[in-house]
Amino acid sequence: MTGTLFLWRILILNNMARKEGWGKGPTKSLEKLFDEIRDGETTLLWEDGRVPIRVLSLCQIKIIRRGLVLVEVNQKFRGRDQFRSRMMMPCEKMVGAETPVSAALRGAEEELGVVIKNPSLISTRVVEEPAKSFPGLMCAYTKHIVVADDDVSFPDEDFRRYDTSKTIEYNIFGWRHPDEVLDS
Repeated sequence: MTGTLFLWRILILNNMARKEGWGKGPTKSLEKLFDEIRDGETTLLWEDGRVPIRVLSLCQIKIIRRGLVLVEVNQKFRGRDQFRSRMMMPCEKMVGAETPVSAALRGAEEELGVVIKNPSLISTRVVEEPAKSFPGLMCAYTKHIVVADDDVSFPDEDFRRYDTSKTIEYNIFGWRHPDEVLDS
């Protein structure tokens, strides 16, 4: 039995997966969940009497310029004429024993193509909520925010960064008022 088939059976047995909703629109596929587990970005946790919970740590990168916050405005899916609205600070899943600052450094290089200066952890909180990407799956996020200096050469207008992932073709970033920024 393949890993994804085994994972799917676990989710079905726990009455928490609606396969027809996975991998369509803004949701991710079962294979993507399996990849996250295999790559150390996510774990599934079972507690007594509860269904499995997706557990992961995220690091958001907060860069401010003239009172505006750098956000990922939206994503364009590869091979589909579909966008997903984001309006969130650049965000990276933490891997293994990675610290928030090291995740911010890696994320800025991967997502933005820059090395950020003077990254500093400013907050951490834990949130449990339904997973937006995987219908029917609960998620416990440890969310870290790392602030960094704006001494990089981002344009003032919205800009596009091409992605090397299998699912996202490109991301659009831009500067927005803090009231417009959504929580990850």
